[in-house]
Amino acid sequence: MNIEMCKTNEILSFIDNFEDSELDGLAEKINKKIKDVKLKSLVQIDHFQKDNWCELNIKKLSIKSPNLTLVGQSIAGCRSSIVIPEIGIVFDYGINTLIGCGQPLVAITHGHADHMGSLHFHAFERRMHLMADPTYLMPEECIEYFNKAFDAYKFLNRHGSTFVGRTYKPIGIGPVAKNVNVKLLQTPKGKFIVKAFATDHTVPSVGYIVYEIRKKLLPEFTGMDSKDIAKIAKTGKIVSEIIETPIIGYTGDTRIEGIFNNPDFLNVQVLITECSYLGIDKVEEHQDEDEAEDYDVVRGEGDNILKCKARGHIHLNEIYENREKFNNKLLILCHFSRRYRKEEILDKVSWLNNNFNGRTNVVPFI
Repeated sequence: MNIEMCKTNEILSFIDNFEDSELDGLAEKINKKIKDVKLKSLVQIDHFQKDNWCELNIKKLSIKSPNLTLVGQSIAGCRSSIVIPEIGIVFDYGINTLIGCGQPLVAITHGHADHMGSLHFHAFERRMHLMADPTYLMPEECIEYFNKAFDAYKFLNRHGSTFVGRTYKPIGIGPVAKNVNVKLLQTPKGKFIVKAFATDHTVPSVGYIVYEIRKKLLPEFTGMDSKDIAKIAKTGKIVSEIIETPIIGYTGDTRIEGIFNNPDFLNVQVLITECSYLGIDKVEEHQDEDEAEDYDVVRGEGDNILKCKARGHIHLNEIYENREKFNNKLLILCHFSRRYRKEEILDKVSWLNNNFNGRTNVVPFI
């Protein structure tokens, strides 16, 4: 078992012992647990800052197959990174965490700092812990500038003698990506393929869908003895077909059209998408109403759909108005603006879930 799986599986087995009702305090419990976990390289991991764990959100997903765990944080304009350790993938890397560092694949949606500003740290951490060089998926235009940023930090950290060349493998994704295979993953949970889809933000952006890959016996061989099927297969005859099931999608920052332009986002079992604006009219506390209107900081002004679209984001009302288009089992909303209190987010998403389409459960990732 490699280093990252040794660490990740031990933490996951710890997580699985908890019921959903106990998840609120789980981050602190994990922080205590990981102090007892050692990497095979004998590197202690208790030096990681406690804040990286106490602030992380953890959500266990109960879908048909496989069961997944989401660990991370997504706050608009601040930091976004969601880890799925069972698959070994991180969506965006706007914050460096222990469990994120342990994943060999990072899928970056776009070049904004709150989504990839800690990516160089991921590469440095893995090299320090003697882990394999990671693979980074990102829009093509990001590669040149990320390489420059990595080189700059390598110089500032005086890593020249220990880091020969770059310690990661970037894969660029074109601006018109649609159903583009970018990475095949083989994990203890099964075989998966990651596909990229162009989305619709203010800069070049992509979203990702992870598909579970399974073989299915062709109908004409159903019911036959397995030994007979094996004999037929040895003759070169095809006895099965490859089935790709979309299990989890992540859009990153996008206008809602970025979802509609890619139907698999609407049909994936679990869709994680942004919902930056909630449509709450409320004057900022540090200004009176007249002054707030002058400077356009009234939440009602900043929360209308037109301004939301101009900024390349999704408004909760857009999701509600298009609720019949979503066929997901679970719709996870994230990337809420920092202007909202937790209670406001919970209230709005609860209302949306109670008035949705009857087949999709809508929950916040906060």
